[in-house]
Amino acid sequence: MNLNHLTLTLLLIFVYQLSLSQTQKISFEKGELEFELDKRYMAREENGVMWILFDTQGSNFQLSANYMQGMNLEQAYNFYYLEGMPNEGVSFKHIEGCDRSIFGRKYKWAKFSTKEGAIKYEHVIYLTQHNDQIYHFVATSTSIYNLIPDLEMIVQSMKYTPVQPLKKVIMDEDLKLASSKKWKIYTEDVSGFVMPFNPTTARHISISKENITHYKFDGSIINQSPYEYDQLNKKINYKYDGRKAFISILNVSSSKLVTSEYDGFDEEVVRSYKPMK
Repeated sequence: MNLNHLTLTLLLIFVYQLSLSQTQKISFEKGELEFELDKRYMAREENGVMWILFDTQGSNFQLSANYMQGMNLEQAYNFYYLEGMPNEGVSFKHIEGCDRSIFGRKYKWAKFSTKEGAIKYEHVIYLTQHNDQIYHFVATSTSIYNLIPDLEMIVQSMKYTPVQPLKKVIMDEDLKLASSKKWKIYTEDVSGFVMPFNPTTARHISISKENITHYKFDGSIINQSPYEYDQLNKKINYKYDGRKAFISILNVSSSKLVTSEYDGFDEEVVRSYKPMK
């Protein structure tokens, strides 16, 4: 190896190590993924959305994950973007869009603009599917071209959590009793404050050996998820809108179900249910 070649090799190693030192590893809990982020940015996860802020002039990245609700990637792109964005109450203009492949993963990509008052914002989005979730990567700025390289760096650095097979559900007597009925919520206890629910508009749940299902008052499904059951702690671990959630059985009889629940945001609450008639 001659001196010039050695110098070039050492320079490339230095540049690579410098680039690593200028990034930070970020974990997105709801989306169950990790990515590298330039240290110029500040990241925070809030109500299931990862916000990545660069400055105070409206430039930012937004990363969110949503339960699929039976949609494939093409349907989600149409629902969230082509149909959803024009209904957001802002002046929306689609500029261009296409399919892209990054490390073998398919993405829907699009560029569009919105206008709020006199301010025009430009946006670039990537959508992809992993497990039962749709991931949205959105860059927003008054001058988007400055953000595109960083957005692409974020997307390319994503490390998606592999699917972990669920443990087989073995029902004990409490879970059998809880799964024998549909249950309508009638009170909720948050930090000692008990709130009653109107029985005509209250949500309800059902538990089978395969899924736990949440319903609106009219019977339409809000969320359905397979689950694992921790017999020792009487705890049902599942996903609500893609977020890790649980229901712990505190007391169950033929006439009442009392649980401690966390549905992926806010705080743990105690809920009381009565059987559906």
